[in-house]
Amino acid sequence: ENHKSYLPAVFHITTERLRTMSRKLDVKGMSPVITTIILASTILACVLTAYFQVTGVLIAQSQHMEFQQAEHVLTSLADIIENTLYSPGSAGYVRFDYLSTRPNLIRTGLTATLKIFNMHTGESNEISLALNIVEIEGGFLVSTSWETVLGSRSVINGSEYSTIVISPLDRLAKVQVLQLNGPRIVLDFGRFKVIYAGIAGLNSSVKYNVIEVSAVNITFGTINGTEQLALIAKNTGVTVHIWEFSSSEDLCIQVKGYKILAKDYSLSEELGTTKPVRLSDLFDDFNPALPTIVRVSIFQVEISMEGR
Repeated sequence: ENHKSYLPAVFHITTERLRTMSRKLDVKGMSPVITTIILASTILACVLTAYFQVTGVLIAQSQHMEFQQAEHVLTSLADIIENTLYSPGSAGYVRFDYLSTRPNLIRTGLTATLKIFNMHTGESNEISLALNIVEIEGGFLVSTSWETVLGSRSVINGSEYSTIVISPLDRLAKVQVLQLNGPRIVLDFGRFKVIYAGIAGLNSSVKYNVIEVSAVNITFGTINGTEQLALIAKNTGVTVHIWEFSSSEDLCIQVKGYKILAKDYSLSEELGTTKPVRLSDLFDDFNPALPTIVRVSIFQVEISMEGR
């Protein structure tokens, strides 16, 4: 809006200067034709300068607004995915128009793995999921800084981890804003939620610790269209695994994943991998004297990008 206020001032100053130049040129006896050409050239240069300045401001504002819209698109997509986890076959979409932004569905070829094992008995089970990323690149005039828009970290034994969460209220989705060779907004589901559900009795004599593990495995479907795109998320089902451990005294959990680094947009396995942690240290109510049952739910979600 600022360009509306300074344009009249620019033309007023320019007009006064041109009048002064005209009087000086007349005094020096230059021909009216040459005077007219000089004045017309000067006016054209001033008009073009003002035009390009105003156009640059408008383009920058448009790209910034579109980038903000892209942030809303990915957080909405994350909401759709998590809201349909317990409804196999359901789907949702978020539609958006784009001019300066560019959406990408990236297959990294990497996996995140959760392992639960007993250091004493050797019992061990693990599960892996694909680390695929939904990314939207911003326009060349957009400048931003690193920010976590959605998703929290867990503090375990004094260390922060982004590949495992241990609160029922924590989100599996993570949305980050990055600035590297241009602005980017990134959505990924490369982490596991591990919850202690309490003690359950399967019969009158045996009781178990119950651990609930959940994660989202993202795959990509069809990609077509060049405008008015829709990002479509479909729940294709859930894969359930039941693990039973006869001894819980030295029962540990470890996640080997990847953390997206803001400084260079790389994937760090070192920072995405947790140290082995005893479940008795992770959850205060966990009873190491009882056997443990782990229920693992991997929700399968397919993301497609369609338009016309």
